[in-house]
Amino acid sequence: MRRVAPAAQPPLPFARVGDLPRFWDGRAVLWKGWRDDWDQRFAPRPAMECAACGSTTKPATTLDRVAESPLYSHAMMEADDAAAARLPPIARDRFKPRGRSFYRLMVFRCRDCGYDMVLDDTGSEWELDDDDYGPDGSWPR
Repeated sequence: MRRVAPAAQPPLPFARVGDLPRFWDGRAVLWKGWRDDWDQRFAPRPAMECAACGSTTKPATTLDRVAESPLYSHAMMEADDAAAARLPPIARDRFKPRGRSFYRLMVFRCRDCGYDMVLDDTGSEWELDDDDYGPDGSWPR
């Protein structure tokens, strides 16, 4: 199933970070804010045509971190972000708390219909459906 939002989307910021799943396969997700561009480290770049409505409008994007362990909570991730913020800018991207690993997801949201497509750092893609937005987030069914 695809999640389709109302057709009229105001310009960024048009959504809260909290409108995305808090968990991915049972693991905590810490989302960053919406952006107009996509992270260049992600390859391959997904097609810029919306799979739900066919729009060619450039999608909004957000990048996140997903904890590798279900024991790594949102609070722990936020504390690690606070520690990383105290580092010099060059060291922030390389900061990885000892014993706490994560992987990245990037969401592309159609500005015309609200369809969300997720790309992971291995190039795999997922469509988010209504169940993914619940309190348990994305979880294998």
